Amino acid sequence: MLNHEYQTLVRDEIKATRMQATRRGDDELSVADLDSMKYLLSLIKETLQFHSIVPAIERKSKQDDVIPLSTATTTKKGEIITDVSIPAGQKIIISILTYNRLKSVWGDDADVWRPEHFIDGSVKQGIKYAIGRLTEYHQ
Repeated sequence: MLNHEYQTLVRDEIKATRMQATRRGDDELSVADLDSMKYLLSLIKETLQFHSIVPAIERKSKQDDVIPLSTATTTKKGEIITDVSIPAGQKIIISILTYNRLKSVWGDDADVWRPEHFIDGSVKQGIKYAIGRLTEYHQ
């Protein structure tokens, strides 16, 4: 899908913002101008989320620790767990590609490129933060 409608929205937004800058007497867009373009920003965010530059992050724990799970899960043995114990020296691989397709985070259309995720509030901000915390886990 080429997303012609969204391309038109972004082009129109850039043109309008450039006209505002020209009326102010500016030859270039300011940071504030760039930050004001919601369609362009959501396009960039969705593209980086949908086509992650880094597929996974690997870390090694420096000390024994416990990672809390956002939701309880059932193990193969039938045990319900709410956290995972991590011993010192354990390698941890965090799949960004998998996270960026979680329907519990991105909605039922997690596998569809839809920049509106960042405009309509359908992204659960609290859950997104959790992966950021985990990626900084023992750096």
